[in-house]
Amino acid sequence: MAKAWSLENLEINPPLWLSYSESQALLAALLQAGGEGRFVGGCVRDALLGHISTDLDVSTNLKPGQATEALEKAGFKVIPTGLDHGTITALLNGRVFEVTTLRVDKNTDGRHADVEFTSDWQLDASRRDFTFNALYMDAGGHLFDFFEGIQDLAAGEVRFIGDAEERIREDYLRILRYYRFWGRFGGEKTDPDIVQAIGKNLEGLGRLSKERITKELFLMLETENVVKAISQMMEAGVFTEIFATEYNPKILSRLICSNFQNDKINRLNGLFDSFETPASVYSALRLSSKEESRLRAVGKESVEPDLSPRSCRRYIYKFGAQTFRDRILASWARSETDFNYPAYLELMENWSCPQFPVKGRDILEKGVKAGPDVGVALRMLEEKWIASDFQLDKENLLKSL
Repeated sequence: MAKAWSLENLEINPPLWLSYSESQALLAALLQAGGEGRFVGGCVRDALLGHISTDLDVSTNLKPGQATEALEKAGFKVIPTGLDHGTITALLNGRVFEVTTLRVDKNTDGRHADVEFTSDWQLDASRRDFTFNALYMDAGGHLFDFFEGIQDLAAGEVRFIGDAEERIREDYLRILRYYRFWGRFGGEKTDPDIVQAIGKNLEGLGRLSKERITKELFLMLETENVVKAISQMMEAGVFTEIFATEYNPKILSRLICSNFQNDKINRLNGLFDSFETPASVYSALRLSSKEESRLRAVGKESVEPDLSPRSCRRYIYKFGAQTFRDRILASWARSETDFNYPAYLELMENWSCPQFPVKGRDILEKGVKAGPDVGVALRMLEEKWIASDFQLDKENLLKSL
């Protein structure tokens, strides 16, 4: 059964972003140039749910060159971010708008589309993925809904525009987008007809770039119903097609229920049985060097369930607070024993990690010859300092040389 949503009446209570002076200036500039602009997609959909989006997309029946000229004349800075697809980015007073010319997809290969510009708003809507993503709002706050998207949103129905299999073959990323939006808006079970269409096109996922898969997965990990969404992906064969391994919903469920955790790296690690993230995950995704380093650090060593406060402080000093936190959550989520992880986290948050008080010049002043011996002495004193629970001061440390 689908989940029912209570929607805002936007004609009575229009979204805040519509009243921004920059929004009105943008729409007025397009109108003055002989065209029209309408907000579209996620910002309109989320406004119906009572959320104010910061991603503001506008569709226009002006060609990219015309829109650029009109907006620059109105004082906007315009960046040609995707001219091949009719998209420019307009900036004014810190507000950012993506403005795209109405278009239809002429040729698609499952990853990219060759587009043709149009002046027909419904044709532009028909190329979008889901009905509730094809909603438009004009300068007066009037809604345009060509495919009963408002009705589907209220009912929690994630429905493709037109034939699901055809839409999937246009862009295989729509498989992941389906599960992301179902995780956010859907009910207990996915649509069997859509799942059947997905099953016929699993191999298409291999044609997608790692960057697109990673971005979509990270967005999915933020959804309220992510445990069920990824369970549905597993059942349909999508998860194993991407990661070549299985998903354990118990671990992610524990992480989410911990109330300490809403982090994409921890949630990504929490998808799998093994404490160390499987190698196939790194092959499937395009992580930043910082994200990959952090994810690999999580899996190098677990945290014992009964560490003393002294041992916790040593651990934090050695590995850093972020790694300590990540490993606590990863260890607790996979533990079958009592695990006092809130106490660990509280200690971490209330303890300021000190700085080792001895420098190389202090060692030299004690008569140690410059060279490798200085490093040896520093490491020896640091171990003594740690063993004292960081209590020994510089003077007492240097006395032991």
